[in-house]
Amino acid sequence: MCLIEDVSPAGEVAVQKTESCSTSSGSTSNSSRRRDRISLEEVQKHTTKDDCWIIANGKVYDVTSLMDIHPGGHKALVGRAGQDATRDYGFHSRKGQKMWNDFFIGKLASSENSKSLWGLLMSLKF
Repeated sequence: MCLIEDVSPAGEVAVQKTESCSTSSGSTSNSSRRRDRISLEEVQKHTTKDDCWIIANGKVYDVTSLMDIHPGGHKALVGRAGQDATRDYGFHSRKGQKMWNDFFIGKLASSENSKSLWGLLMSLKF
């Protein structure tokens, strides 16, 4: 089950429950999974090689399909599953960062964005 938070133009928050976040094969296309807002609690439920979500810069990415092709191996992804990977995002080249867009599924719920701010600050180079 997925919890999906939508915010109306008037700023009202509505939470929906869906039966599943994936198909029987274990995944769906990221475009069909896109949501307006996703809670940190929901992201933290997706922490395995077969179902892996990460956060970077307040955005949520489903990187499950990258497990077998990621240059750093699946352990690099699973090691950040369900948590903020903003620092890792900053590590990638511009081309690599653009590729992240293919895995975008929604924004972290606004109340959770402040928690992701720490990751953003950690990625800055002084």
